[in-house]
Amino acid sequence: MTVAGTGALTLGYNQGDVDGDLHFEKKGRIDFWDLNSSLTINGQSYKLIDDVVVLIYEANKNPDQRYAFVRNYGDRLQLGGAPIPFFKGIFEGLGHRISNLVVHGGQTDPTGLFGYSTGTIRDIQLNKIDVSGQTNYVGALVGQNIGSLIGNSVQGKISAPGADAVGALAGENSGTVSRCNSAGSVSGDIGDPNSTVVGGLVGRNDRSITSSSSSASVSGNNLVGGLAGISNGTISDSHAQGRSGDASTGAAGGLVGSNGGVISNSYATGDSEALYGAAGGLVAQNDGGTIVNSYATGSVYARWDQETGGSLAGGLVGSSFGDIQNVYALGAAKTDRGAVGGLIGQNYAGMITAAFSTGVPSATDVVDSSVGGFVGQDEGPIDAGYWNMDTSGITKPS
Repeated sequence: MTVAGTGALTLGYNQGDVDGDLHFEKKGRIDFWDLNSSLTINGQSYKLIDDVVVLIYEANKNPDQRYAFVRNYGDRLQLGGAPIPFFKGIFEGLGHRISNLVVHGGQTDPTGLFGYSTGTIRDIQLNKIDVSGQTNYVGALVGQNIGSLIGNSVQGKISAPGADAVGALAGENSGTVSRCNSAGSVSGDIGDPNSTVVGGLVGRNDRSITSSSSSASVSGNNLVGGLAGISNGTISDSHAQGRSGDASTGAAGGLVGSNGGVISNSYATGDSEALYGAAGGLVAQNDGGTIVNSYATGSVYARWDQETGGSLAGGLVGSSFGDIQNVYALGAAKTDRGAVGGLIGQNYAGMITAAFSTGVPSATDVVDSSVGGFVGQDEGPIDAGYWNMDTSGITKPS
């Protein structure tokens, strides 16, 4: 849609008892030719902007106002760590694309186009973006989100050696993320064993992610996940397709590295590999969390190190201390030495209900490893758990 000349556009959704929202599908967008035109959404007026430099200036001057981005933007800009350090207004991208931004964080905390946001940022695409930082939270769109991220996408390279949490969309989310997606690559510090939680979409999730996805490849050193490095909040109706690996002393999960919250109606299809830690097709470590109505299809490999001891690999979960219900895993799971199972590497506690696996679990060192068709080592209750003896080649469950 294009508003030609000096015109006016009024949009209304989610008003009264109507549960509605504004969606921009595929290449859908709203263009304005004249910045003197007017835009009103749900009874609120927006300032029209078509330049990233102007956006930065205006949002710094008035961080609580409403802005709409009205054209695609492709000029290459190199920016400091948080061009908009604090934002509490509404930014409506109207389906437009901002390309070729370079954001180098340095010591600014947090790092992203928006550093810290308690407002709403929606319907914007960041394309061919290059972000790096060494701060606590690093994300291409937002370093730390306390507000709402809706209908956004990020494609590019995000690198954060030494950061606490890094994600393509946001480093840390304590707000809501809905209908967002990411692609490209996200990496943390491979050298420091105590740093960097890395996620394909969000590094650390402490509240909610819904209807979102990532196809980004993810690498790091501590907790690595295709969608989120660690989640103590909720993840629902979401998925990840990228490879999660190179967690040299930690854990790698196809969807989440460590889950202390609730994962529902979600899946992962990418491969996961942990160097000397736990690896799971969906979740590497289920640390008191709950997983329901979810599945994984990727292959899993947990390597072993003489100093750190055995590793845990499961087609769905590497190690679990929480409840798991109505799930399945199809991918192969392998460990060099440790515990490996078609569904779970080691089940320490928690109830497993209505679950099955079909992948092949295997260990390089079969003498000092526990290999089970369903669970490698089991210390918790199981109800209605199944594995395919024909496809796995294993006749014992654990």
